[in-house]
Amino acid sequence: MKGFEIIDSSNIMYAGKHYQKVLADDRSKPQCNRCVFNTDPNEVDEVCLEIGNSNCDCANGEYWIEDTMEIQIPEGCEVEKVSTGEGKVVVKFKAKELKYPRTWEGFCKCNAIVKGESKIRTDGDIVEYKYSGDKRFIDNDINVLPNRETAEAVLALCQLIQLRECYNQRWKPDWNNFKQEKYVIDLCQNEFDTGNVIGLGSILHFKSEELRDLFLENFRDLIEKLKPLYGIMKGGTK
Repeated sequence: MKGFEIIDSSNIMYAGKHYQKVLADDRSKPQCNRCVFNTDPNEVDEVCLEIGNSNCDCANGEYWIEDTMEIQIPEGCEVEKVSTGEGKVVVKFKAKELKYPRTWEGFCKCNAIVKGESKIRTDGDIVEYKYSGDKRFIDNDINVLPNRETAEAVLALCQLIQLRECYNQRWKPDWNNFKQEKYVIDLCQNEFDTGNVIGLGSILHFKSEELRDLFLENFRDLIEKLKPLYGIMKGGTK
């Protein structure tokens, strides 16, 4: 019988579950109605034949109960080995081996969608996944972020880059020119502030101090949404 394993005379594995034969307190009453295999007479016969009995054990005042225990796999572990014997089921765990993907395709193959991840749609709306386990697709899920805050930060970054280009009138900084001063907005001690740099790159860079300050004044709320990209989530902590 498929999915059937005899552990010993009082313990069996059937359809992935553990069953134990127990002795009734009152042997004078039929025990079949208490047996877990009593839902289908054909199933009762099949199980009893597999065990080696020609009749149901209820004639001896014995019956079968489900004795399955759910085991929570510890975080960061996986099942290494399951062994049975002497009425016991022993589960051995081992630490999961971390395998870092070398390609985006490899990441998608080994990492299903996780509850809480958020997808940026083509219309700019953000859809949060409510369940884990869905297959991750190489092409269709390139716009999925770890959480809603990060998705909102990426949308804000897209808008700010366009606005920066508008303010700079397509001016491009030369980061190799140490004589050219650039005026930037960057994160300092968890807060966005202004500064002047020469060779250190920054996303929000401007060709003049006046443009930089005006940009910060007009779009501070949008700039604040970038914090998750620096590892700062709600509450202001990394």
